[in-house]
Amino acid sequence: TIMIQLPTGGGKTKTFGSVTHKKLQEGWRVLVIAHREELIFQAKKTVEEASGHPAGIIKSGHKPSPLFALQVASIQTLTKYESMPPADLIIVDEAHHACSRSYTRVMEQYPNAKILGFTATPCRNDGQGFKYLFEKLICGPTTRELIELGHLCPYQLFGAGKEIDTS
Repeated sequence: TIMIQLPTGGGKTKTFGSVTHKKLQEGWRVLVIAHREELIFQAKKTVEEASGHPAGIIKSGHKPSPLFALQVASIQTLTKYESMPPADLIIVDEAHHACSRSYTRVMEQYPNAKILGFTATPCRNDGQGFKYLFEKLICGPTTRELIELGHLCPYQLFGAGKEIDTS
């Protein structure tokens, strides 16, 4: 299991779209999991374009297409499924959420699947790590490197002139 870190705008969805394309060509079944509706539909569009394969949607309110080798799922809907869709590769978008009980329950159903997690923020609010779920962390180029390469535009950061009293 591998976690891949790329900054916001660094191409996480395009990267896992490319991986999906290669694995589908090899006959693998791929399951992409996300936690928000806009991420689910962004992932579906990108992996379909990258792979040339149609993707089924596993989300409440959408008719499933269980025969497709490529599925894009809402974690909330997956946790309610009686039987999980088959998968040789699971891709977790926003993988910093993957330690939550809903994700770990789903992952337990796939003891033989390869797992790739993608995130811009490979850290947790509780200070715990990810090593019981992800064995390796691969860090892509930094925001600065992507700006220097012309893939992201430069930015200016503005802050308030004085501290805010949050008490």
